[in-house]
Amino acid sequence: MNEGVKILIERMESNPEDFYSSDFEPHTGKITRGKYLWIADYLKKRLAGTAEPWYMEGALTPAEMEALMAAYIQFERKRFTERVMKDLLVDEEEKQHYGFIAQPVMTLGSNGNLGLGTTPLTFVSPSLQLGTQKLTEHDVETLTEMIGKWRGEDDGAI
Repeated sequence: MNEGVKILIERMESNPEDFYSSDFEPHTGKITRGKYLWIADYLKKRLAGTAEPWYMEGALTPAEMEALMAAYIQFERKRFTERVMKDLLVDEEEKQHYGFIAQPVMTLGSNGNLGLGTTPLTFVSPSLQLGTQKLTEHDVETLTEMIGKWRGEDDGAI
């Protein structure tokens, strides 16, 4: 098997961050872009049947491509489970922080209509929802921390 394929398969397990990008990480403001995101993007498109012919397929044997794709599917399955578990933990953290899991009180639908929830404010943490994106007080606190770090306010540079 091609050495590059072996390396990529091993890195999917040992360094999964090499195969995806992420938005701002909480409390650090760090944005990551994996060094092998270009391969992950191609494999996603190939699995979806939308990939254009690419030089990698000319350089690798069908067995090597299948091994790479099988490893990528396992990588995504593991990542899916991790995301589900993370969401469960976030809900628990919200519950511990606020004493309940926050639900949106006011939403702005994708059609631009403003919707008011029926849950009393005494039971719900205030939040703003635009389409499917929700911004809570905790998110605003995190953004404020991130902005402070970007400006150097936490290390006394400013």
